[in-house]
Formats: sequence, C-alpha cells, structure tokens
Amino acid sequence: MKKSYLLLIISLIISEISAQTISNGMYFVQKKDIGFQVEVFEFYGTDKFAYVDSGCQGTSFGKGSYQITDDDSLVLTFESDYTSKLHKDYHIQTNASDNLEIDLTIIDEEVPLPGVSVLIKEQNKEFIGDFDGNVNTIINKPTSQITLEIRYVGYHPIEISIPKEASKVSGKISFGYLNSIPKNEKMSFKILKIKNSRITFESVTRSRTFKKVNQWQLARKVKKHMPDFYEKMYADFF
Repeated sequence: MKKSYLLLIISLIISEISAQTISNGMYFVQKKDIGFQVEVFEFYGTDKFAYVDSGCQGTSFGKGSYQITDDDSLVLTFESDYTSKLHKDYHIQTNASDNLEIDLTIIDEEVPLPGVSVLIKEQNKEFIGDFDGNVNTIINKPTSQITLEIRYVGYHPIEISIPKEASKVSGKISFGYLNSIPKNEKMSFKILKIKNSRITFESVTRSRTFKKVNQWQLARKVKKHMPDFYEKMYADFF
C-alpha cells in the first residue's frame, strides 16, 4: 500500500513538472534581479502575451502568442509589429507649390543623431542628415504618395507616408523611446520554476524571477523604473 501511495505521489510530481502552465496576469521582474534590465510580462487568454524590456539598449516591446515546450522553454512569437505614434511628431502642409520640402530633425531622447539616412523608397533617393540630425531638402512634388524610410545604425527603421498633395513635411522623429520587436521574431527563455505566482527564467548570465502584480502595483513600478514608457505608452499598451 505504501508503495502504491509513493508511486502516486511521484506520478503527480512528474505530471506537474512536465505540464507547467503560467497563470494569467501581469508579472514584473523582482527588484533584486533588475540590474541593467527592467522587464514586464502580461499573459492573457490561452496563449497570448505582452512584453516590455527596458535596458541599456533602449526600450523594446511587443505582443504575440506563447507556448511552453516539452523541454520547459517559454517561446514567445511576436505577432504585432509596432511602430509607435510616439516616434513621430511631424506636420504635413499642403499648398499649390510644385515642390515638396522635407525638413526633419532626427533624435534619440532629445539627442540629435548625426548622419541619419532618409530614403524616398519609391524613387530610391537618399538624403543624409547633418551633425545635428537635421535633414532639409527640396524635391519635385511627387505625383503619388511616397514613403520616407528613416534609418540609423542600431535602430529599427521608421517609415512615414507623405501624400501627393503635401508641400512640406517638418518636425521631429524620435528613434530613442521604443524599439518595436519585428513581427514573427521569436524569443525563448528556459523556465526554471513556476510557483506561488512567481516565474523564474534563465537569462543569458543568470536566473531572473518575475512576481505577479496587480494593475495598481504594475503602474507604480513602471512609473518608477520606466518613466518615459509610463508617460507616453503605458495606457495604450496594458
């Protein structure tokens, strides 16, 4: 009889380990594990997630689907490619001019990015910004809508559409606030433990534990550790 009970207990333990599940809700990395990164997860539905990562390389974010594999890895597949409106503070003017003036300043958190590339995709014309991140040029007004692709080393490209009626586009384009995670990109984390509303993942250099929090707790923590994200994007993302 004792042997049967022992086998039953072992069976239940093995079953629990091999079928780990994550309780829906929001998780914030524990204070002791913040280091150079601050991470937030939200798990919802049967296999959906939202993710924010703020570190020395900037802030990245995305949403998508997840699965836990047989080897207890959490695999995130990003399904949405965000190019946030926060990147773009520009204005388009229209008049009867035969020209289109491009007058943009490209920045990272108010710091100008020298030598930035602005490409008119439909015409394969490229313009290079000056040392202060300014791009100012005048071209013939296009006969159809065009797309400006703004590129800088180490950042995801930003695209803005310019209607054919435009005579001037001016303002600031900010790379630095959020780097969206490209659609279909995958991330994988080895799960070390799921217990008592905590998840411990294996990162590149060490393990990191995430604690389940409520909406008020998450807002307070994000405001403290990710002030820019909190002010500009929090309400739209979570």
